[in-house]
Amino acid sequence: MRGEQKPENNRSDHAEQARWEQAAETWVDDADDIALMTLGATNALLSALCPLPRERILDLACGPGDPSLALARRVGPEGRVLSTDAVAPMVAALQQRARAAALDWLEARGCSAQDLQLSPASFDGAC
Repeated sequence: MRGEQKPENNRSDHAEQARWEQAAETWVDDADDIALMTLGATNALLSALCPLPRERILDLACGPGDPSLALARRVGPEGRVLSTDAVAPMVAALQQRARAAALDWLEARGCSAQDLQLSPASFDGAC
């Protein structure tokens, strides 16, 4: 049946999820350093996406926040960024970083990209 995962894919997904759960503490603790190391990639994503003020942007597998924070700054308070990640500590870290930066229009939500149920028309762009 279409959309149904084979058992071996589920095992692979669970193993990948476990690896990210295990790595989350390091990613969260080193979020600022990682942001500096990945600044070139973040800038390339922003350049390709070209988010504008007031736009609605979806960031999948957001990790602890890059490029979500930069996207939120670009769309401004009249825009919206929905950032998702399946790893709870990553989501919690992004929520904390967004609060500290007063980016109230950035929502961090814990869920996998496969489980996200949103209309594509809900967003102006996705990252």
